[in-house]
Amino acid sequence: MEAQVLAQLLGLPQGEEVLKERLGREGHPHLPAALAAYLKRLQAPREAFAALEGLGQGAVVTGQQAGLLGGPALTFYKAHTALGLAEKVGAASLFWVASQDHDVEEVRHLHLLLEEEVRILSLPLPPLPAGRIPFAPYREAVREFLGPWSRDTRVAYALEGETLSEFFARTLLAFWGERGLIPFDPMAPELAPLFQKALERALEDPLASAQAINQEAERIRALGGKPPLKRKPGATNFFWKQIKEGFSFIRKEPLPMG
Repeated sequence: MEAQVLAQLLGLPQGEEVLKERLGREGHPHLPAALAAYLKRLQAPREAFAALEGLGQGAVVTGQQAGLLGGPALTFYKAHTALGLAEKVGAASLFWVASQDHDVEEVRHLHLLLEEEVRILSLPLPPLPAGRIPFAPYREAVREFLGPWSRDTRVAYALEGETLSEFFARTLLAFWGERGLIPFDPMAPELAPLFQKALERALEDPLASAQAINQEAERIRALGGKPPLKRKPGATNFFWKQIKEGFSFIRKEPLPMG
């Protein structure tokens, strides 16, 4: 089943006119200031700061798991599409940096096409969220792999990221910041406090979000679609972090509640 047909069956809003109707709603009162502080630390281009004014109208949001030098090409297609749509409706364009994703096997490889040959760099990243992986131990390996491209002003700027997710966010700013793209890293110290109330609600009812996911999955299946996500019975979307003998790890499966 085509995604557009399924969206219609699910009653999801589609099109620019529907988007315009949904804009103008009140957002988090501290979001603009928090994003400004985050962009300042990342030394973002002035156009990204100017784009914050669009938050008063609303935001077009896309996102991707934080990967090396932007990850797959679809990252750039997402950014371009979100920017184009935001410009049409007069809103800001935000790119959600999925820094809490800890499936490093999906992001530890970097492919480079050089002289008709695909070369691959694979980094031994630890099983941690991208926002908790220091980039310094891998910076020189990436710089050497990229060779002369690492001296490109945009790439050199991105390579100064302190974590893998910041390397990703800086890549977005390097190539799309001058068009006004605003990265949003939920693990950044300037932005993480904005989630306090949401986390408090989740702690009050830790099964609610997983149950909502499963209910929607059943609705999609009933309509003839294939659910993209499903949770195990009794699961929560919280993850357990344990420190043992100086080594941190995060379980890949949510903890059962009971």
